[in-house]
Amino acid sequence: MPQQRRHSGQGRYTAAGPEDFAAAAIRELTEETGLVADPSDAHVVTMLVDDNHGVPRLTAVVRITAWTGTLTTGGPSSR
Repeated sequence: MPQQRRHSGQGRYTAAGPEDFAAAAIRELTEETGLVADPSDAHVVTMLVDDNHGVPRLTAVVRITAWTGTLTTGGPSSR
């Protein structure tokens, strides 16, 4: 399995291999809000590469155009 450094809980490898940005956005949407989206409705808009105190970062902006479910807040512990 490839090695990956994790910063602020970002970045993940799954059993099928690296998780792409659209899949990560959909997973985060569900984890943080309870909403569910189809991968075909997630579109990477742009990428930003910078650093924070010498730690390189890669940020993806993903637009999710459709979802279902009921909005909840506070993450999984509040559901």
